[in-house]
Amino acid sequence: PLTPLPNAAAMSGVLADQRRLRAKKSLWQSLALALPWSARRRLALMLARALVPVGLCVWLRSLLFNFWWHRSMCSMLWRSALVNARRLLGQRQRYDIEIRQHRDNNEEYAVWWPKVARPSKSKQRFWVLVPGGMSDGDSCAGYFDDLLRSGAIDRSTERWCLFHNPGTGGAQWRNKTFVGLSDTMYLLDFLESLGALTSPESNGPECCYREVIVLGFSV
Repeated sequence: PLTPLPNAAAMSGVLADQRRLRAKKSLWQSLALALPWSARRRLALMLARALVPVGLCVWLRSLLFNFWWHRSMCSMLWRSALVNARRLLGQRQRYDIEIRQHRDNNEEYAVWWPKVARPSKSKQRFWVLVPGGMSDGDSCAGYFDDLLRSGAIDRSTERWCLFHNPGTGGAQWRNKTFVGLSDTMYLLDFLESLGALTSPESNGPECCYREVIVLGFSV
């Protein structure tokens, strides 16, 4: 079939718009060429002097109305800088990665054990640290490093690990179950293997820890 010709009025409007754009472009080019370098420099300084106070006022207004957001952001950037400085100095925390399988669907999940002298399995506290979906716990954000250095976990008498759902932390999707990162079935399987949880179907071992704490992060 033949393609109908465009409306003459519409075509004339498009051509007029194109002519106006070309005229504006040539005007700006001619002005830029007409101004000497010193005048361009003075114009740039004038614009900077006008925009800097405006930007400062906008930032101060944002700081006033969103103080806690700015505080959290500055804290995260500062912790990130400290973590990366420790990495450059060779002081990063290192891990042994253990790949486990879910007892029902045989899907993999990963548990990261710190490369430290593990204390004996006595009646003590055990921490299960769960990073968010955007991090493996060893990222530049630094919140795990900050937690470990804060003294909340007594690393001389308490055990801890990083737990990772399938598809993260070195665990691969084997059976293509593709559950969400917030699914707790693999965390429950790990806790049952420790004896921290019991179910009618499982005959897991008795828990050797006095207390098991699960601490999750959202980043």
